[in-house]
Amino acid sequence: MLAALLLTNYLQSSTLYVSETGNDSNSGRTSGAAFRTLGRADAELKQAAGNGITSVVLNGEFGLPATLRLGAEANGVTFKSAPGTHAIIEGSQKLTGWKADNFNGHRVWSIAAPAGFFSTQLFVGHQSERAPRPQLPESGVYHFAGLLNGGEKANYRTPMDSVIYAGSDFKSSWKNLEDIDVTAYGFWAESHLPLKSVDDSSHVVTFQNPSIFKLTENHTTNGGPYIIQNVGEALNQPGQWYFDRGADKIYYMPQSGESANSFVAYAPKMPRLVWVQKAQNVKFDGIEFRHTEYRLRKGYPGDSQGSWSVPGAVLFEATQGSGLENCVVRNTGGYAVEFIGPDAENNFVKRTEMFDLGAGGVKVGAKSEKTTISDSVVRDGGKFFTSAEGIWIGDTGNNLVTHNLVENMPYSGINVGWVWGYGPSKGSHNIVEYNDIRNIGSGLLSDLAGIYTLGVSPGTIIRNNRVQDVQTSPNGIGAWGIYLDAGSSNILVENNLVENAASGSFLLDYGADNSIRNNIFAFAKSAGQIVRAKAEDHNSFSFDHNIVIWKGTNLLSGAWTDNKVQLANNIYWRTDGGSIEPLAKTRDPQAQLKDPQFVNASAGDFTLRPNSPARSMGFEPFDISTVGPKAYDFRYTHGPSK
Repeated sequence: MLAALLLTNYLQSSTLYVSETGNDSNSGRTSGAAFRTLGRADAELKQAAGNGITSVVLNGEFGLPATLRLGAEANGVTFKSAPGTHAIIEGSQKLTGWKADNFNGHRVWSIAAPAGFFSTQLFVGHQSERAPRPQLPESGVYHFAGLLNGGEKANYRTPMDSVIYAGSDFKSSWKNLEDIDVTAYGFWAESHLPLKSVDDSSHVVTFQNPSIFKLTENHTTNGGPYIIQNVGEALNQPGQWYFDRGADKIYYMPQSGESANSFVAYAPKMPRLVWVQKAQNVKFDGIEFRHTEYRLRKGYPGDSQGSWSVPGAVLFEATQGSGLENCVVRNTGGYAVEFIGPDAENNFVKRTEMFDLGAGGVKVGAKSEKTTISDSVVRDGGKFFTSAEGIWIGDTGNNLVTHNLVENMPYSGINVGWVWGYGPSKGSHNIVEYNDIRNIGSGLLSDLAGIYTLGVSPGTIIRNNRVQDVQTSPNGIGAWGIYLDAGSSNILVENNLVENAASGSFLLDYGADNSIRNNIFAFAKSAGQIVRAKAEDHNSFSFDHNIVIWKGTNLLSGAWTDNKVQLANNIYWRTDGGSIEPLAKTRDPQAQLKDPQFVNASAGDFTLRPNSPARSMGFEPFDISTVGPKAYDFRYTHGPSK
């Protein structure tokens, strides 16, 4: 009787348990008889399919031997941390047992490299901090001295596999020459160029693969900027590491307070931690994912925009109703989370923190619709793939990006759409709202924005976002707060606050029938505040009931001599007392050239005073304090509750 009762309870148990102190020979049906590995839990899910398992409870830290692949056996299952714990899934090998050593005359620690090791990333210490490889120059960038064979006159899309360098920027005597990586920046993408050879006499450096674009500083004839990484001879700063392939050793220069006896480093070994495929209602709740590595295939310099092909640490393919909630994804070699089709819909990333990212935060690819990304943090990305986006929505529709914080991304913050021009696009009815987007662009790339769109996008709405501090590279194409690029059409932009963008608060490259209304555009730094790049024979956009406040530049920049833009009932105000070009008043006869009466615009307080003339003109005040995640209750990001 007792045996029958135990068997019944076993079969009816809705939970599997996995613990770092468990054993895979256990039943896994109670916390005291937990499995040891996630692979064993997945095997049990396959065996017990249809027997009502709804959760897998994790307790501890789980290093994966390979990507964990889940399928239909995980339908309806939530993977979650045990109460009061913080489970970690990681894709690295722990390196302990470091020994005192000497490298290039410096006192360092060393350890034998794991079998097959060749990583671009190493995370160190119990807090798992990203350690830099030795780099030249130690700060800033070098510039190429010139192009070969008249390359300055070539089209900007011309790949190049050799270039002239200045001075002694490169040396043929460097050890492990072909393990040295050059990252060349230009236009809106970076090229990854492993070294092949250096000619000290001619000052010509040759790469193992060609670049994406020609190696100039954007659309100039100046040599383009670049950095050199993984130069063993440059290892001289505490916290740096270097892999000497010839010696099969990893070297690390310790920082103050570190002890070799207790020091731990994490060597990532896989691009993806978890791959969920053709499953429904699979959720990860309260789990931390960390430590991935991604290297471009041999001969490939990277993507021409957005690092779109770089994988996510957690991939959902052809899933429905699945995603992450209350999770952390950190220390990645690529993106954090990725959704792709076919037939994917209603997936999500909620209340999740993504930081220290080799590429970007979330990718939503083709044939994956109705994805929700909400109340989450994406910060400190582009550590390896500079052109990655904070949140990338490709050629897909009906997605919601709401109440997120996106900050410290060297390229764009949020991208929506992936079709250039007026061709067929699936990027419709996407909503980007209540996002807090800060510190976008690092001065290395250009043609970027806080919010960036592409293609025909009926029903797409960009509203109630705050975009602050968007930077461009020197001699770059520009950087804007909100940028409707290449065919962006039928988009509504309303109730947004944009401030301190490098080249303009708003830009339309070309597009049709967009509506820009009831926004505050403030203090763009150069070119113009509102930019229209091209004149076309159809209506580009209407611009009404907006407030534009600025100093030191023109109000309008670009193509404004035709009548295919409608301006109405806006307020324009220069705080430096400079003149406002007559065209603005001619095109917008109802405009008011008056101080809108913000509480303290120079300090970032754009609350309208009761006597603001904007109120009488029909401007509807919006509460910008509601942007960003609804509560800062994340493990690694701290701030006031909202």
